[in-house]
Amino acid sequence: MKKLRQIAIAITFCFSLMPLITFGKNIFIQNENLEPIKGASVTTYNNQMDSLGHFMSAEDGLCNILITQTTTNLIIEHPEYSSRLVNLSSSFNDTITLMKNSVSLKEIVVNGDLMTQHLTHQSYKIPLTSMEKYSNFFQSLNEIPNLVVLGSGALFYEGNQNVVLLLNGVETTQIELSSLSKDDIKNVDIYQTPPARFASQGAASVINVITKSSLTGGNISINANQSFYPLKGDNSMAMFYNYKRSRFSLIFNNENQHYRKYSLDEQLNYSHDNTTYEKIKEGQDSKSHNDENNLSLSFQNNKADSYLYNLNIGAGINHEKLTLAQNVISQQNETPLSATNNLSTGFKKIWVANYFEKNLGKESHSGIILGNVKWQRLFSNYTSSYKEFDSHNLPNINVGSNYKIRYDAIFCEAQYEFPSYSWGQLSIDAYNTYKYSKYLDYESPIFQKNNNFGTSIQLIGRKRKIIYQIEMGIRGYHTSSSSIEKSYNMWIPSPSIGIYYAPKRNLQFRINYDYIGDIPTIADLSETNQWIDTKLVYHGNSTLKPYKKHDLYITGVTNNKYLNLSLKLGYSYSPDRICNYFIDTENYVLETIVNLKHYSVLSSQLDFTIKPLGKNVWTIWSRVIGAKVHGRGENYKWDGYRFQWMMNSRINLKKWTFEIFYQYPGKIAEGQLIRPRAECWSIGALYRPIKDLSLGIDWFMPFGKSFNESERTVGSAIVQNFSQIRIKDRANMISVSLSWNFSFGKNQNRATPQFDNGDADSGLLKK
Repeated sequence: MKKLRQIAIAITFCFSLMPLITFGKNIFIQNENLEPIKGASVTTYNNQMDSLGHFMSAEDGLCNILITQTTTNLIIEHPEYSSRLVNLSSSFNDTITLMKNSVSLKEIVVNGDLMTQHLTHQSYKIPLTSMEKYSNFFQSLNEIPNLVVLGSGALFYEGNQNVVLLLNGVETTQIELSSLSKDDIKNVDIYQTPPARFASQGAASVINVITKSSLTGGNISINANQSFYPLKGDNSMAMFYNYKRSRFSLIFNNENQHYRKYSLDEQLNYSHDNTTYEKIKEGQDSKSHNDENNLSLSFQNNKADSYLYNLNIGAGINHEKLTLAQNVISQQNETPLSATNNLSTGFKKIWVANYFEKNLGKESHSGIILGNVKWQRLFSNYTSSYKEFDSHNLPNINVGSNYKIRYDAIFCEAQYEFPSYSWGQLSIDAYNTYKYSKYLDYESPIFQKNNNFGTSIQLIGRKRKIIYQIEMGIRGYHTSSSSIEKSYNMWIPSPSIGIYYAPKRNLQFRINYDYIGDIPTIADLSETNQWIDTKLVYHGNSTLKPYKKHDLYITGVTNNKYLNLSLKLGYSYSPDRICNYFIDTENYVLETIVNLKHYSVLSSQLDFTIKPLGKNVWTIWSRVIGAKVHGRGENYKWDGYRFQWMMNSRINLKKWTFEIFYQYPGKIAEGQLIRPRAECWSIGALYRPIKDLSLGIDWFMPFGKSFNESERTVGSAIVQNFSQIRIKDRANMISVSLSWNFSFGKNQNRATPQFDNGDADSGLLKK
């Protein structure tokens, strides 16, 4: 009996090891002419489409792959051939034939086939071979339909830029996603209907990057883009280390911008006290410096299907200095004058952020509680001066302002997600943000307290091909300040409704309605004078009130092998929107901020990506925005228009990427100001000599004379003002880039298993 028991235990032990049993298998990869294919990529996957290993075919077309008990699928890829998905559960032939890209097969793998539709989101698997076409993981998000990442780092999803980025459910940045090892990525989840905690922030969508669990070792990443004349760059260095359930990260980034040929041209025409002031200010080459450095340290502990804790501590420092020189031609003076405009600003900040997530059960569909607490302290300073000198170099205008700000802010949030069922998912959310600011200057020191709070309940459900989202909440705003006699409070309901209809896999329609509110900042409320001209002053408005806004959008999205397209029609209405306004006062003409009586925007937006070759080898992306804006104040009204157009074309070859970008100088109307969008263009090339290393060069505005940004007032304004910033040394600007990701503490031979700890090689997740 004892012997039988020992045998049973041995058999049980052997079966328990079955998932770890690995055997080698040779497969032969050929083309339709029965010729061997060298350099074909073979990736093994389990049922959940987690990648288990990565292999390459030799010159004779043979590829030795490792297959475990959990291996169910193979994806075979090559740049010159159509990709194939092979299911090992079916009859498996050792010889696999790949067809040229021009041939269509049922087994061809496209991005849509690597997408799983869930109730609340879409989950994408990006094959490793696809990611390796890009300089870093963040850029590889271009593989997801209707998601565009430009070479500059700008991200658009279905035409929206207000996208929240998450890493394992925790808010993150582009810098951190760019630094991730491509081997560590499990999947990318996209929430077209944001969860309640992000919907309340006005997010259009959420992108959550999920890394594999049970990772070992770490990686060091460098992402640099730097121009040396002028000095302009965006550089970061990151280090990640994984140990059992814990993940440590250290990230440093630097942004620098030093111009030597920076100038400001202005044309002014206004009247005050029966005197007309007309000036032409010709900008002279001046210096503009801006430097910012940030350092953050993070710790994350994660147990799958149980809990996640993330701690982030960071600090940042910024300094900006601008010294402008101008020649002034004035109606009041026969000879040209000279002027200087000096601006110096800076800030220091520190923060501590905690995030906690706990599954309240052992099953995957159990309820989840989320918690988020962040504290931030910021010190800032502002110094400005404007001087005009007569022909004897004596100042006839000498004005300026000087102030400092210190604020403490704390953000707290809690959310509970009820267990999900086939009919839908319910969640409740509550948050509170408290901010205390001290605003110190030589004229009117003030303090301000802001307390924003709210709660909401959100239901996401499904009825056949329709997914609906209903959210009902209430938000409260309390503001008190020494600059206003009476504090004010505002309570507003915050309903949100979204309907998502997908008649086909690659065709979706959405309609969204939101009712939101916002409060003015302390800078908006400050009435510290900032002199623009002899009798022209700018300051905020202490009587500003919070404003409300209704948003209604209809979106249609489609994608196929050759085209991704998104069309959005929208209408926005705000009865008390905050906008710029000019007022003639007793002592001067004032540019300030007021609450309008009516503000509406009727808009349309078209985003599309053309793929002429049927893959992401060559992509052409374009965005067109048109809008009509109507505003009405106390005794005036205006109509404005908005137009924007930009395009980007990218060619991805085996080791090279070429990119070109163009932005048309459209215009944007905001209150009594019209801000034409700057015209700019660029070309770039990227070379990947080895895995995880890329070298690039970018030429910004080749053959251009200067980079220009301008602003002007509408014709009905009492001040006619045109200003234009010219940066000569930004035209013909050449920058170089480096992206390098080095792994350590991992087995770099992906074809060699490690049985001692049950993990697959390279630290990949072992199911």
